[in-house]
Amino acid sequence: MDAATGAVLRSYCTVAEPTDSLLMACGNRRASRCTTCSRVYAADTFQLIRAGLSGGKDVPDTVRTHPRLFASLTAPSFGPAHNRPTDAGGIVRPCRCGKLHEPAEALLCTP
Repeated sequence: MDAATGAVLRSYCTVAEPTDSLLMACGNRRASRCTTCSRVYAADTFQLIRAGLSGGKDVPDTVRTHPRLFASLTAPSFGPAHNRPTDAGGIVRPCRCGKLHEPAEALLCTP
């Protein structure tokens, strides 16, 4: 809408869409949560790293001659996570929270 006149400048109708709704990216980078968004993020990350090593995307081509260093940094941990610990015989023991978690339980691997 035009702020001054209130006239509609553009409109969009979702009737022609397969789901009759406008699909929006969630933006989550984890493949376990959203495969589509995680693939877009991975492709973007690849292109950024490639441009940083060989130039392109507003990075001069002279970076090809610069020394390279790959530093892997680990973020601070969020603490203990729910898991299914086992003993030497393969018997499942209780988690630190005191519960025996099922293999497909959503709580596994969360803080």
